[in-house]
Amino acid sequence: MKLAILDIDGTLTNTSHVDEICFTRAVAETHGVTEIGASWAACPHVSDSGIAHQIFLDHFGREPLDDDLSPMKSRFFDLLREHHLLDAAFFAEIPGARDMVTQLEQKEDWVITIATGCWQGSAKMKLAAAGIELERFPGGFAEDARAREGIVQTAIDRARQHYGQDEFSKIVSVGDGLWDVRTASNLGLDFVGIASGERAQTLRQAGARHIVGDYRNLNGFFEYLNLAERPRK
Repeated sequence: MKLAILDIDGTLTNTSHVDEICFTRAVAETHGVTEIGASWAACPHVSDSGIAHQIFLDHFGREPLDDDLSPMKSRFFDLLREHHLLDAAFFAEIPGARDMVTQLEQKEDWVITIATGCWQGSAKMKLAAAGIELERFPGGFAEDARAREGIVQTAIDRARQHYGQDEFSKIVSVGDGLWDVRTASNLGLDFVGIASGERAQTLRQAGARHIVGDYRNLNGFFEYLNLAERPRK
């Protein structure tokens, strides 16, 4: 049995922009920090928990407590829902993503797990808005670790338990970000990139061997999934 590890923002849903808008506003409204660009750029772990951790280190000189994160997360989720009501286009699927997940789930030799830098509440909301249900898949989220490697490893461990597998014959990480390539390389996983234009070139330069712009050519994507290799060093 083979395992596909699916990222969310930029990979299944076109939500990277609205995510940044709502996250930035939530931090400003709950903690009075209006400029987080420097913290975002300097953050070693690109996840909601990692960015929140970096913001608190930079602006308050300490790590965030649960009491700090709770109102931030609540406001963040509310803002995402508000933006969805204003314009559902903010939460569009990457073209073909819903059909890809449906067909991949039906394949006898493949199973799915989710691995995302999102907190679970926002991950669930984004996928539901795009017509992709989260509950039927195991996953790893920002609550599980700040580092992407920890999130992805959690997703793999939960997939083993969920599908009753000691090991998978092939594990492929599917993602759109530079951090996704690096995480796959660090964990020794095969990788397929979802990107086009300059972003695709960035992934290639980081070592990605197989990249598609979206899922409209499903046969091509599934061929790459089976051919996927580890990123070049």
